[in-house]
Amino acid sequence: MSAPPLRYQRVHGMVFRALHGRAWVGASGRDTVGIEGSALFVWLVLDEAASADELTERIGELWPELGEIRVAEVQAAVDSLVDAQLIEAVEQAVAPAGLT
Repeated sequence: MSAPPLRYQRVHGMVFRALHGRAWVGASGRDTVGIEGSALFVWLVLDEAASADELTERIGELWPELGEIRVAEVQAAVDSLVDAQLIEAVEQAVAPAGLT
């Protein structure tokens, strides 16, 4: 049995403003970081915890004009946001046996 895919969420306390194809993300006591490209799309759809597959689907639904979006591209953007400490992996909620 393989492990469930990692899910990600924004780090608590982060605020952002999107302007002209870029977002500025920061929090009290932290540097403000500019993000763009794939990372911007990931940030914008990450209003609740999601896996890279789910994020890819959300981006495709919201911006069909982007054409085909590969999960690998989204995962690379997720990894860069994790490295910048703007988003984090979260534990999977596991339902007790028999409650699915």
